[in-house]
Amino acid sequence: MTGSKARTAVLASVVAVVATGGAMISSGPPDPPVVAVERSSMTIEAPDTVAAGDSIDVRITGVEPGTELEVVVDGGYGARRFVIVPAEGAISLELPPADRPESGRLLLLAAQPGRFGATSFDVLPGPPVDPLVSYLGPRTIVADGEHRAMIVAVPLDAVGNPVAAGTSVEYRITRPGGESETVTTSTSDLIGYQVIPSAFTAGTTRVAPAAGRAAGPERELLEVAGRPQPFELEPTGPLPPADGRSLTVLRTSALVDRYGNTIPDGVVVTLDLTGSTGRRKLYGVSVDGSAEFTVEAPSRPGPARAIASTSGTRSEPLTIRFAPALTTFPVSIETVDVGRQVVIGPVRSTTGAYVPDATTATVRASGFEQHVPLDSGSATLLVPADVTGPISVRILGADMAAS
Repeated sequence: MTGSKARTAVLASVVAVVATGGAMISSGPPDPPVVAVERSSMTIEAPDTVAAGDSIDVRITGVEPGTELEVVVDGGYGARRFVIVPAEGAISLELPPADRPESGRLLLLAAQPGRFGATSFDVLPGPPVDPLVSYLGPRTIVADGEHRAMIVAVPLDAVGNPVAAGTSVEYRITRPGGESETVTTSTSDLIGYQVIPSAFTAGTTRVAPAAGRAAGPERELLEVAGRPQPFELEPTGPLPPADGRSLTVLRTSALVDRYGNTIPDGVVVTLDLTGSTGRRKLYGVSVDGSAEFTVEAPSRPGPARAIASTSGTRSEPLTIRFAPALTTFPVSIETVDVGRQVVIGPVRSTTGAYVPDATTATVRASGFEQHVPLDSGSATLLVPADVTGPISVRILGADMAAS
C-alpha cells in the first residue's frame, strides 16, 4: 500500500471490519500525515445519527475497483482506519461499533489514488449505566448553615461516552437527624453537580446519586461542631494539700457550639495555671465533649488561678486554694564543736503520715541557706560555727524556728 500514504491522516488503532458485496477488507495501524487530494470524486452515503454501540452502514460510490480504498472514521476521541479492496465501482460497508468512547460529530473519509470523498454524522451517547461515578468534597464542613460542600456526578454510557447534556441526575440527601430530601439537577459540560449547604446538627450526612436506572456508591459528608461557646472549669474531687506530689483533676464543662453540637474528640484544649510555685501550661484533648487535666499539687500552699482555652474560646477563671500539707513540725539545735547541728523531724503531714522521702527541708540563717532531703520524715544538718543568728527551717511552705 504505497500510494495511500499521500491520501489520509489517521490517528487511532485498527478495528476489524466486515465487508459486503465480495470486497476484501484488511486493517492496519495508522499511516503518517498526508497531503491533500486534488479532487473529490467519491460519494459517501451514511446516516445523520448513529447510537453509540451500533454499527455504521455506509455506501461509497465512485470507487476504483481492485485498488485499495482507505476509510477513516475520525472524531474527538481519535480515529479508526480501515483498508478495503473493492470489487466494483460501488461498495456497501457495515463498519463495526467502537469499543471505546466515540460520541459527538465524526468525520468519515474515503480515499484512493486521485479519488476522495467525505461526509460527517453524529454518534449519540446512550443512557447512563452503573456504576454512576461521583465525587464529593470537602468531606468535612462546619454544621452552622453557612459552610457547604459539592457533589459532582459523571454519568457515562455503556462504552464510556459522557451522556447527553440535560440528562437528569438525582441526589438523595439524608441528614444526621434522619431528615431526607431529593434534589434534581441536569448534566452540563459532561457533569451534573449539586451544592450541599450545611445544616445545624453535627453528624454524618449521606448523599446517594442516581441517573435514570444507574446508581453509584453513597457518599458521606461529616458535619462537625463549630467554635465552642464559653465554658467552665471545675475540679473533679476534693483538692489535695500542697504537698508537691498529690494529683488532682480539673475538667471542663460541656464543649458545645452555639447550636448545641458537641465538639469532636481530639480537639486540643490548653490549661494555664498560675499559683504559688509559678506558672504552668498543660495540654488536653476533648473526649466525649469535655477535656481533663491532671494537675500536681504545688509544694507551697496558696491560691492558684486556672484558665482553659480552645479554638479561640476561653473558660471563666477558676481559683483553687491548696491547703498547707504541714502546719508544724519538730526542729531542734544541738551545739557541737564545729557549729550547730539542726535536727529535723520526724515530720508528719496533716494526714498523720511521714512526708514522702526526699521532701526537701531548707535551713536558713544569716548569710546561710542549705537544702537537705528528708528520710523517714527526718534529717540533720550542720550549720558551721561562723554562721551566727537564729536558724529557721522551711518544709512544704511551713516555717519553723529552730530552738
